[in-house]
Amino acid sequence: MPNALSYERLVKGLKLKPNLSVGYMALPQLQKNRLKMENEEYRAPWLNLGNIKRAALEQLSRENDIRLPNLDGVSPEEVFTFLSDLDSTLKSKLDIEGEEHFDSVDRHITTALESITVNQIVGEGLGLDYSLELVSSETIVTEERFPNVLYCLIALPRKFSSEGLKRENHDGKGYHMHYVVRVRDKNERTNVLLTFNPKEKIPSTPPIVHTLYWEKHGGGLPRHPAKFGDKRRHAIFDTSVSMLTKVPKSEFKTPNRHAKVLLSS
Repeated sequence: MPNALSYERLVKGLKLKPNLSVGYMALPQLQKNRLKMENEEYRAPWLNLGNIKRAALEQLSRENDIRLPNLDGVSPEEVFTFLSDLDSTLKSKLDIEGEEHFDSVDRHITTALESITVNQIVGEGLGLDYSLELVSSETIVTEERFPNVLYCLIALPRKFSSEGLKRENHDGKGYHMHYVVRVRDKNERTNVLLTFNPKEKIPSTPPIVHTLYWEKHGGGLPRHPAKFGDKRRHAIFDTSVSMLTKVPKSEFKTPNRHAKVLLSS
């Protein structure tokens, strides 16, 4: 079985070659928030574990008799260890029982494993009343790290259901932006994701037009960009466009089919 990458290498990879995401954050007290951004605990890596993903991991723990730590406040390293143990268990089942053993994997397990990412703040950009947090994001379950988890619980179920692998960024790469708000003096991530279209052509001469899209993703506080006023839309748009000097538009996540335009200018 291929050696799974260590957690330390994963985090090191995030810092050296991050998939950057940017979160919008209201900042009524800019300097106070700057100090919070420097807090070591706030900058620690975190997982995007919503209820569906938690339920999937708990089900895998029961079915494979592998200990799973309490998911409230669980660290990426603990989940990484769990997936390493799961990878070894699945390898044994595949060798003994064959591919047919995985022809009826619950769809929510496949979907959850495809979308679990480890994230880490690596920088920030400040505005008058908001901030863009620069976040590295990396899909945990890849062929390099957990080949048997990917094969047995994602690839084979798709094969047997004739769906095929649907994710456009199956290797976990693709820049995107997270909308973050201040609630009771704390930074809270919402269910809003922002991105550019990597297929959008950039004119060689002015005027250069960019289109910023928003879509919903699992977990986070509910927010409704369709109700944002023009001032907020332009503020988010301008700061997001400024990030294109660091990250080419061609490397952003493709908007999904439900995505809507936040602003085009």
